[in-house]
Amino acid sequence: MLEGVKELYETYERYIFRYLYGLTLDYYVDEELTQETFFQVLKSFHRFHGDCHVST
Repeated sequence: MLEGVKELYETYERYIFRYLYGLTLDYYVDEELTQETFFQVLKSFHRFHGDCHVST
């Protein structure tokens, strides 16, 4: 499981950060929001069955 989360982080971290930065224009807030996003991923990763794309 952790390997899958690591791969998700490496793939999507910059994309999520840039998206959030476009909304807030605040680097530090966006770092926190990006980390919160991945915290939520960790909490619900066990429910992901691959039925849809992870970015959905």
